[in-house]
Amino acid sequence: MLWRVRMIVVEVVTVTDQLRISYDVVVVGGGAAGLSGALMLARVRRSLVVIDAGAPRNAPAAGVHGLLAHDGIRPAELLARGRAEVRRYGGQVVTAEVTTATRDTEGFTLALADGRSVRARRLLVATGLVDELPGVPRCGSVGAATSSTVPTATDGSSAIRPSACWPAVRCRRTRRCCFAS
Repeated sequence: MLWRVRMIVVEVVTVTDQLRISYDVVVVGGGAAGLSGALMLARVRRSLVVIDAGAPRNAPAAGVHGLLAHDGIRPAELLARGRAEVRRYGGQVVTAEVTTATRDTEGFTLALADGRSVRARRLLVATGLVDELPGVPRCGSVGAATSSTVPTATDGSSAIRPSACWPAVRCRRTRRCCFAS
């Protein structure tokens, strides 16, 4: 008689925004770059906290492209996986906004918008960018989710649009973006 045993392993993660007084490293910015840096630091057992304001630049995008083995993954899912990986190695991820960072002889002190502060020996800043859309008519009104500012094909086709802000319409049947002129 052959018995099959199924084992289900459940990891319980307590997510808290409580900060310790001091860390080896504070990572400011919880996007892909900040989480990648935090992951490598956590793997070598540095105490760290990632402080992220929760406003990723690519939030309106349908998917992240050009990321090996994850092409097309939704931005929110990529960040959730990244946060889980950092936590798995003992790192902490906190939703907050850093207002100031000052350096002294022992490292850095960061003040947060909610009145808290945290100290670290080292500081990794990975805050990203903010898009400033060009002065093209209708560009600002269509929003980031329906316009493209880069010359790339994101729908699997070989069609590449010029680098400008083009209002896009998603076809209901094919789910591909068509650019209006």
